[in-house]
Amino acid sequence: RRHGNVWQLQLYPGGTALQVNANNSNNNTIVHVSAFLHNVEGPDVNAKTTFIVRDAYGNTFHRETSEDVDCYKALKECFGYFAFVERSVVLDEANSILLRGMLIVDVEVQTGSKPPPRRLVSKNHHILDGNDF
Repeated sequence: RRHGNVWQLQLYPGGTALQVNANNSNNNTIVHVSAFLHNVEGPDVNAKTTFIVRDAYGNTFHRETSEDVDCYKALKECFGYFAFVERSVVLDEANSILLRGMLIVDVEVQTGSKPPPRRLVSKNHHILDGNDF
């Protein structure tokens, strides 16, 4: 019998459809990798998250931490970043981010606190439901 939650990290190397459409309407040419965390199985959980890009040597290259605690409702919503990290930065070999073509992203999940009222929590952290993809 399994205890706890099952999580799924979704990465979009060219951004999500929402981000691509926003870039096109603003004539923005910067493409970002988008990253979202889903609670795919288990009870609803209040959590604060940190998304971390590691370089090929295991060092932290980029980090985004949620400012507030979010309620991860099972199979209903996800939280993450439309503009997690610039795609050109990831692809630049001088940064040594890709390891044999793979992007290494760690997600730290801290659970147990009460969530704030529902809102967008920063310029880059978004609450999404299944209709946003």
